[in-house]
Amino acid sequence: MSDRTDVTERTPARAAAPPPADTVPHPAVPSSPRHIRPGRRLSASPYLFLLCYSGAFLAVELLLRAFTTARTMPYMTAELPLLCVFTVLTAALLCAICFWIPRLRLRRILLTACLTAEVLAACSQLIYYHMMGTYYGLFSVTRAGQVTEFSSSIGQCILKDSPCILLMLLPLAGIVWAVLRMPAVGQLLPRPQKLILSGIPAALYAVGITAVLLGSDRDLGPRYLYFRAPDSTASVRTYGVPTALRLELRFLAFGSSLGDVGGDTPVNLPTASASGTSAPTASDADSSTEPQPEPQDQVLDIDFDALLRGESDSSLRALHTYFQAVTPTKTNAYTGRFRGKNLITVTAESFDSSAMRADLTPTLYKMAHEGLEFTNFYTPGWGVSTLDGEYVNTLSLLPKGGVWSLYRASKNNLYFALGNTAGRAGYQTWAFHDYQYNYYDRDLSHPNLGYTYLGIGGGLSLPSDYMWPPSDVELMEATPSYYLSGSQPFCVYYLTVSGHMPYSYIGNMMSIKNRALTEHLPYDEQGRAYLASQIELDRALELLLRTLSEAGVLEDTLIVLSADHYPYGISDEALSVLRGTEVDSNFERYRNTLIVYHPTLEHRVIDKPCYSLDILPTVQNLMGFEYDSRLLMGRDILSDSEGLVIFQNRSWITERGRYHALTGVFTPAEGMTADEEYVASVNAVVSKKFSASVGVLDTDYY
Repeated sequence: MSDRTDVTERTPARAAAPPPADTVPHPAVPSSPRHIRPGRRLSASPYLFLLCYSGAFLAVELLLRAFTTARTMPYMTAELPLLCVFTVLTAALLCAICFWIPRLRLRRILLTACLTAEVLAACSQLIYYHMMGTYYGLFSVTRAGQVTEFSSSIGQCILKDSPCILLMLLPLAGIVWAVLRMPAVGQLLPRPQKLILSGIPAALYAVGITAVLLGSDRDLGPRYLYFRAPDSTASVRTYGVPTALRLELRFLAFGSSLGDVGGDTPVNLPTASASGTSAPTASDADSSTEPQPEPQDQVLDIDFDALLRGESDSSLRALHTYFQAVTPTKTNAYTGRFRGKNLITVTAESFDSSAMRADLTPTLYKMAHEGLEFTNFYTPGWGVSTLDGEYVNTLSLLPKGGVWSLYRASKNNLYFALGNTAGRAGYQTWAFHDYQYNYYDRDLSHPNLGYTYLGIGGGLSLPSDYMWPPSDVELMEATPSYYLSGSQPFCVYYLTVSGHMPYSYIGNMMSIKNRALTEHLPYDEQGRAYLASQIELDRALELLLRTLSEAGVLEDTLIVLSADHYPYGISDEALSVLRGTEVDSNFERYRNTLIVYHPTLEHRVIDKPCYSLDILPTVQNLMGFEYDSRLLMGRDILSDSEGLVIFQNRSWITERGRYHALTGVFTPAEGMTADEEYVASVNAVVSKKFSASVGVLDTDYY
């Protein structure tokens, strides 16, 4: 047995016979990289791709910041790290999700689509910002069809921004190459690696949210924007486009916080140690020597204590507490000066003080420099351009970020709107607009302001309907017959459109129409085209005054005109040339003119800081209409109250100086002083005005 075994061990094995030639196996093919066996070492390729993908997202956001807000604000701010963290967080989260998808083609499609969406969103924000001076919000995306009606303006902006857009497309091109070529995108990763990749966005979120919570809760600060209320421009600048849109979606779905309306912080401005106000006196309003009545509070008979006792809703209780604490304005020498007279208010598209020239626009110049002349008036820019401008002008409320406030208010009780107030006083009320009657849903909002409303396609037809923009002159030709034929006094609201951008001789029919009148001026085409568009407004007002005079009612009619917003279709540099003075982006850009005109008014200069929020209470006072000055955010300019101007970014102006909210710097006015306590008090007042305005809108407070 053992011998046989030894023989067997020593005997070499017989070689196997070679297989037939046609059955010889091919050389072994390396296994596909689509699968990584669990026992193998984790690959570095997914992390490299995640780094590239995040870098592409971040590059797009940093370029958007450089091409937009960095032109008017510091690029390097305390919020910049947050933008980086939340942008990389978004990209890392998308990568982590896609790496869990087993279908490799779907993974490639999703990764490419997500970055494409980011680039397209950033490019659209770039174009919108250069058109409107602000970023758009998610709510406006739901009404995006309206934007296509400004195709000529959009086309010009795209052409102008084409170098910036091409730069923003480069990261997309790089990632498309990486998606197709990098091994990680074509691998089914082991579970440990996928878990590690999923942990990266979780860690980034922990870092980001910790930084937000530790930061200041000031208005439009990181914590405010993340947890309390949206603001499109501030949110995009602080967090980037994807996070800003996500936050707005959350606020739209679940609502925003009312904020500290009923708390212990001040609701009234601190009393100034010295006043720069030239508040009108009795002699300013009337040269007669008749004794003037004792000033009275401009309030309605409202028992806030009773309201508080009977109210359980916390938001309403906070608003009751706030309005009860507001100091009312008092009657003055101008109170009821035009009681029983007719009233015409005009919101003039993109009107600016530079458009008042004795040679080109004599009617505007005459109206602005006769009667009441407000030399320190501002028209701040808001989030939804003209619509928010109308909201502020007509309701004396600050607009809510992230929504169309006037549309949202279309079902509310707008008790103090001039149309409603005048209607209760027996006036016939009309509103006219020489553009599409339902643009921005004005067919819903303007009737609720108390007017019988006519616009293009909704009861009004003009020869220039097919043009862009239509003619204000034609508007004034077509509409006075509606209110001059009645026996009642009239309250009329005009929203003009001839002054709309683009300011060029391509795409703006009003600029083309009046081109010959501005060709000799020493400005670039943008400046000349802007003035040409405003000539149409001037001729419309000339026609209106002539029509009222021929009807014998001019001396029975008060006319008030203000802009909806500054002309954002003009660069600050071009606007500086037009005005002949340097224009900064935070304050002077918004300086404007309020026209309060009546043939019998004595010319008076009023240098109190004031702005578009003050128009409604000022007109209510002039007309002698019944209103409660505590329930409006603006103040009667003609009262002895201290002036206050508030801007969207929470900067402000008072008689003591200017506060730049983005830099935190207060600059005293000449001869004035103010300490940190004063600045903190005014900041609290400003914050509460925004919060109370949101509360009035959201709760239908009136």
